[in-house]
Amino acid sequence: MVYCWDVWCNTAAKVAKFLLERGYMVKELTGGIAAWKEMNFPVSDSSQEVNMSDSCGC
Repeated sequence: MVYCWDVWCNTAAKVAKFLLERGYMVKELTGGIAAWKEMNFPVSDSSQEVNMSDSCGC
């Protein structure tokens, strides 16, 4: 599964297309993590475990 942080980001769609063209099975989380959180689905904050950046270039 690929996802962005919010609906304004299109990076996940670009990555999904790239992976699909290479034969991977891919699902995109529509609305991004913001929509997931809004629907009260569980999230885990792993940002302290992994060196992550908010600058995705979207």
